Amino acid sequence: MPELTIQQKSILATALLAIAFIQMIVIIAARSQVGGFSPQVRRWLVKYHRFGGYLGFFIILLVAYSCVFYIGARLSPARVAVHAVLGMAIIALIMSKISIARGLQQFYTRLPVLGAALFSAIVVNWIVSAGWYYFSGSAGY
Repeated sequence: MPELTIQQKSILATALLAIAFIQMIVIIAARSQVGGFSPQVRRWLVKYHRFGGYLGFFIILLVAYSCVFYIGARLSPARVAVHAVLGMAIIALIMSKISIARGLQQFYTRLPVLGAALFSAIVVNWIVSAGWYYFSGSAGY
């Protein structure tokens, strides 16, 4: 697999951020009384949320693979260390969400908390990585 450039990873991270925002809106609409959707529409929204989650998971794995195997473990400056820790947390959170949604039904009530934590981690990780790349003129990479 060819190495992704920082620009490509920033584009993928921005796509992931957009997916995360859409996912949040979709699941709020599907699980709450907002919008007054019929049960059929709610089921479609949940299926869309699941598809978007798998798409986001694919993007996460693609970027993580490139980071781990082509960049390696750099923990300096602190921004890079925060990025690495958040990246690992994102993978753990999305794996936990998928595991609970697919097989650990007794923990189903924890999905909103995991989803909020995942969304927060994606936003902060975007800020310290792609946001830094876009707004600092790629300084520090």
